[in-house]
Amino acid sequence: MISPGDIGLPDTQWRPGQWEVISRALTALADGDRYILIEAPPGIGKSWIGLALARLLNKRTVILTATKQLQDQYLRLGAITARGRPNFPCLIEPEVSAAAAMCRAGLECEYAGAHGLRGCAYYDQKRDALAAQESVFNYAYFLAEANYARDFSPPRGSAVPLLICDEAHELRKVLEGFLSEEILWQQLSRVEAPLPAPPSTIEEWKQWGEDAEEPLKDYLDELKAVQRRRSGASEATRGVVRHLEMVAHLLRVAVWLQDAEDFIVLSEAKGVSFRPLWVAPYTEKVLSRFANQVVFMSATLGAPASFLSHLGLQADVGVQAFACASPFAKERRPIRYLPVAKVTRLDPSSMGKVVQAVDQLLDTNAGKKGLVHTVSYKLAATLRQASRHKDRLVFHIDAFGRERALHEIAGLNSHKQLG
Repeated sequence: MISPGDIGLPDTQWRPGQWEVISRALTALADGDRYILIEAPPGIGKSWIGLALARLLNKRTVILTATKQLQDQYLRLGAITARGRPNFPCLIEPEVSAAAAMCRAGLECEYAGAHGLRGCAYYDQKRDALAAQESVFNYAYFLAEANYARDFSPPRGSAVPLLICDEAHELRKVLEGFLSEEILWQQLSRVEAPLPAPPSTIEEWKQWGEDAEEPLKDYLDELKAVQRRRSGASEATRGVVRHLEMVAHLLRVAVWLQDAEDFIVLSEAKGVSFRPLWVAPYTEKVLSRFANQVVFMSATLGAPASFLSHLGLQADVGVQAFACASPFAKERRPIRYLPVAKVTRLDPSSMGKVVQAVDQLLDTNAGKKGLVHTVSYKLAATLRQASRHKDRLVFHIDAFGRERALHEIAGLNSHKQLG
């Protein structure tokens, strides 16, 4: 039997259940099954399974994750990862991120594009990932690059042999976010097309998309002409670029609206948003068509037929599904239900009861490291302020601090908890 070390993973033996899962998945892929569903509990090592499939198949593989933390985990195992523009400074203007770089709006840059010079951290890591045998992207970045940059479809790219969707229980939420669009009323002030009066329907906005497409194209051409007359990096040039990007976004929405079906229209004070009633009609179009075979992995996939149905994927194209037993004994993973308060109410009395219950649990688990999940950052902040064990707790108060907090708790030898 092949060992983890034989394919570059940092161990000499597989964890319990890992090789069985890998073998079954390899057989299903060799048989030509289109979708393979792997429900594997925490602790079994799904990232190892994903990389093992990629390396043993010896075919180009793209792995998708929902979080930066899991992407970092793949990186530590030797995979090449790629991230979006906000994670990198612009090489030409270091004071701004690559998300605000001039190349975003078509200004010439010798480092940009598939054949640009090396030196730009953003484009270097993107080109490396696209050329790699195995690469790891987060869902949002992959969906944008595949559908807008065309890096994973002809003529600029080609379908990847294998797509592995890790954290696949997040897929519906991810796809809903990608398919949703929003435009602000102030952005529409210079668009020469009558706006539907709220409450409006998707059919009315489809008509707006048809009426607005040509005026937006003309306005975009005007802005590009202004842009070409400017040179160098300046605040005025950046203003033109930001405006150009906004108009390009409106044009994309106008074109997209013309084919939109089964979307909810939400008119609010600042603008209007469009959200899909369900993602099932779009999963193949925006995700799975970019791969020949797809592996879905999660600890909580649920019934295979239901999972595929909610995503609108056909179950008659070759599907294999299997679940793995937990590597931990049942006595080591008990579930205890303690009805304390309705945490969604977030009134002072409810929050006080939650703090008291958490403190009691910490009292009885004084020698253990663990995790405390809260329903909101407000409740986490209350814990931080009121808990008798605040010195044992490592907190993050927003999404940006999560990665730092996880790294801190992972490196602690003391028995601290992550709140």
